[in-house]
Amino acid sequence: MALTATEQPERRAVERLLAEVPRFSESESLLLLDDEDREVPGLVFSAFASFLLFEQRRIPAGESSIAIDAGLALLEEFASSDDDTLHNLLVTEVFENWDEGTESTSLRGQLGEHASALHRRWIDD
Repeated sequence: MALTATEQPERRAVERLLAEVPRFSESESLLLLDDEDREVPGLVFSAFASFLLFEQRRIPAGESSIAIDAGLALLEEFASSDDDTLHNLLVTEVFENWDEGTESTSLRGQLGEHASALHRRWIDD
């Protein structure tokens, strides 16, 4: 099945999450999705949101995680693009899935300039 032009940026973003974020491709969050669901970018982004929360819980307070740093860097890159499809994935599948817990607050505080602005514009308002 050929991807449409609008699906290509989403698929490339998913491929980057899987390739560039340590442990995400083997994470329970992703492995809970069956093969068909792993082809749906929104479901993968939602699994990624869960993965980041799990990683944040896993590390001791005040310490950093290579996986979180890499993931947040990609979120920042996606947010700084002019691609509304990627922005929609960030808002609906990542930011909206972060509850009000301590881990979510910590992750939101680590967002880069563009991701933070996108979060404020769509979630905080």
